[in-house]
Amino acid sequence: MEASQKLPVCRHCAKEFAPGATWRGANYCRALYLLPFIRGKPKSSAWELSQLAQLSYSDTTRAMLKLRDFRLVDYTTEEDGERIRYRYTIKEDQQAVDRFLSALDNATRDISYAW
Repeated sequence: MEASQKLPVCRHCAKEFAPGATWRGANYCRALYLLPFIRGKPKSSAWELSQLAQLSYSDTTRAMLKLRDFRLVDYTTEEDGERIRYRYTIKEDQQAVDRFLSALDNATRDISYAW
């Protein structure tokens, strides 16, 4: 990413996705951010999505695991003898979306008032 380009920002909590940055619920935020990219270019790999979304590959793979955990994406496996690559598409499941959004709210909720 060029120095003049801005970092992508979470539309849920407005935090910047600096490579490796972390906060409570960061992988949920990254997962939410990636959904339109997956819908826009189905059957993309995590590497391709990281390039499209301007996220680090490491952050993208963590977010994709979150989407897989909540069953928001389907994936196919490709093997080329040396490595395995997953290609992702959006799974149309409103209940899974609702569960994910609820978990996102819980994961990013400010809990500082409890202390």
